[in-house]
Amino acid sequence: MFRRKREPRDFNAEIESHVQLESERLRDEGLNEEEARAAAHRSFGNITQAEERYYESSRWLFWDHLWQDLRFGVRMLARNSGFATVAILTLALGIAVNATMFSLVSAFLLRRPPGRDPENVVVVSSVNPSPVFLPEGSPVSPPNYLAWRERHDVFTEMAAADDGRSVTLTGQFQPEALGAAAVTPSYFHLLAVEPQVGRTFVDGEDQPGRNQVVVLSNELWQRRFAADSAVIGSTVRINRENYTVIGVMPASFRLLGFTPQLWTPLTLGAKD
Repeated sequence: MFRRKREPRDFNAEIESHVQLESERLRDEGLNEEEARAAAHRSFGNITQAEERYYESSRWLFWDHLWQDLRFGVRMLARNSGFATVAILTLALGIAVNATMFSLVSAFLLRRPPGRDPENVVVVSSVNPSPVFLPEGSPVSPPNYLAWRERHDVFTEMAAADDGRSVTLTGQFQPEALGAAAVTPSYFHLLAVEPQVGRTFVDGEDQPGRNQVVVLSNELWQRRFAADSAVIGSTVRINRENYTVIGVMPASFRLLGFTPQLWTPLTLGAKD
């Protein structure tokens, strides 16, 4: 493919030598110059077909045709520069969008969830009979959760999470709005994830008066507390209330979707 076996002009010279030798032999037999050369050509056969067979035998035709097509395509694009620019930009944008979407799908949907047995962990939601958007994704009401937790024979353990909250973190630094989740004490135990530093919630910390504790994400711990383990036991201000930091989750703890920056106990009272 990269080095021709023989230059075409050498092959043409060889054909000519065959024809010349045959012409000389026929002239010796009594034919004149014109008749001898015509008879030599007839004896040799179709010269064009011989050249084509030689051309095909000295190349990998697939790559040769591909190279010809590429050259032709480049010439056509160069001749229509405006169309070529639009086509290239469209392809570049399409590839970029597809690569970005695949990265998001790979990061949030194809990644193995944390825990020792994620295949046996399910998310329970309510179904709204009304014709609304995503009717099967409605939140579960606290009374339903409490009833299911007390009377069920399907699951080994149940936990509840309100992971769509937004809180304001204040203290000795600039106030910052953060995504947060309120979870029941069994939440981290159900997912079988241990904290990197400190501990997670224990039974009773979902009761009023004992619920002023917080678990930080690894990203928040690194960014706002310089990964200082002394943060355990310190006090931070969340929504103008004091909370005691009791633990930090590992960097590998990332659920499907957007992982909250901190977790607080989910307190369910009579009004719920």
